[in-house]
Formats: sequence, structure tokens, C-alpha cells
Amino acid sequence: MLLCYNKINFMSTINPSIFKAYDIRGIYPDEINEEAAYKIGQAFVKFLESAGEIGNRQIIVGRDARISSDNLFEALTNGIASQSADVINIGLVSTPQFYWAIIKEGAAGGVMITASHNPAQYNGFKFYASQVRPIDIRTGLLKIRDLAIANEMVASVSPGKVNSKNLSAEYLDYIKQKTNLEKIKPFRIIIDCGNGMIGPEVRELFKALPCQTEVLFADPDGRFPNHEANPSKEETLKTLQEKVLSGRADLGIAFDGDGDR
Repeated sequence: MLLCYNKINFMSTINPSIFKAYDIRGIYPDEINEEAAYKIGQAFVKFLESAGEIGNRQIIVGRDARISSDNLFEALTNGIASQSADVINIGLVSTPQFYWAIIKEGAAGGVMITASHNPAQYNGFKFYASQVRPIDIRTGLLKIRDLAIANEMVASVSPGKVNSKNLSAEYLDYIKQKTNLEKIKPFRIIIDCGNGMIGPEVRELFKALPCQTEVLFADPDGRFPNHEANPSKEETLKTLQEKVLSGRADLGIAFDGDGDR
């Protein structure tokens, strides 16, 4: 469903501090909210057009399980569609699956709604052009910022469509086809998914491996009830470390919220 937003609805200023070196991040809803998401969606399409990168006008959008992700998805995709671009909604996915989807679908670009390893109150956006080329402050993020803040974009009389496409099974098959199972030894592995987006993928992928695995906190939960999904903080690894030692595991693996580290 395409909702109608316009400059009458949204007049306040976007907080420029949410534009970081490589992505957009902020506390929801104080720093990043639906108003910002709608304008940013519009600005992303305008940036691709101005750079000659709009291609087939198809934009992949994925999201993590944070509580605010659904609301931001609705606003962002309505902003994208208001500029006559089509959205392929791939749903709740890890960032690696999102990358693969951009290439697989031959999309003009993509937006991943996530705050990665940040605490639950944060959310944000990662931007990519075709072939998963990152858009950061060196390659266009500041232009997206300026377009969004200027708020001079008008909704098209021919809006794009938002269609859903579940690519998870196909993505997992692709990963399995790229894995040489004969070379994998029967290790005992403990995996802490941190209630992030990698959990369902890990559970499915490791079924095909000759390993003994125990998967911790595999169900996506944007509240991160067990610990912050940030493996760079040693305190978040306590349960994993204890399990590795008590189970005499060969390896322990911890993921962040969107599964890209």
C-alpha cells in the first residue's frame, strides 16, 4: 500500500548528525524517525538518478528485527516509491543475504534497515548502488543528506510499486553450493547469534555440515534480551566463552545484529 506523504506533513529538519562515515544511524525516534526515513528514501532515488545509476529503477530493501524497523521500512519505501522507483521487499534478512539479493536481482541499488552492532534503541540505513557498491561520505552519502534536508522533492503522479519477494531459500542453496562439504572436519562449534538476523540462516546452513553445533540465541529479537549484539565488546561473549569451555568445543563464533561481522 502506498501512503501519501508531502512537504505539508513533514516540515521539521532532519538531524544531520545521523549521517555517519559509512551509513545513517541514530536513536529512534528522537534522532531517526519516519519523517527522516521518507525523505531519505526520496533522496536516495534522486541521488541515483543524478549519478546516472538508476538503471532498472528497482531498489532492494531488507531490514533487521529491531522494534522500529517495520515503521521505518514503511516510510522509507513510500519515499522511494514516490519517486517512481519500484521496491523489492526481501523482508527480515541478514546483511550478507541483502548483498546477494542486489546482485541476484540485478537491482539499481539497495537499502538495508539496520543499526548493525548498536544497542536496541538505535536504527539506521546502509546504502548501496548496483553490484553492491557502497555509498558512503566519499561516494554520495553527503549528497543524499543534502537532498533529504532540502526537502524539495515532489511525489510523482506515477508512483512505483512495493512488491515482496522471499529469497532466503535460494540464498541458502547458493551458499551450500559454494561449500565443499568433504573438506570440513566434524568440529564441535558453539555459535552465538545474539538474537540478530543471522540466526535462522545459521541453523539451516549448519544442518548440511558434518559438525556438532550448538546455536545460542538464534531467534531474531530486536530487543536483544540476552545481551547486546556486539561481539567486539568482551562482556557480550561471556555465555559463549562458558559454553566453549564447558562443552570442550573446538570453536566459538559470535555475530552482530545484522550478521555481517
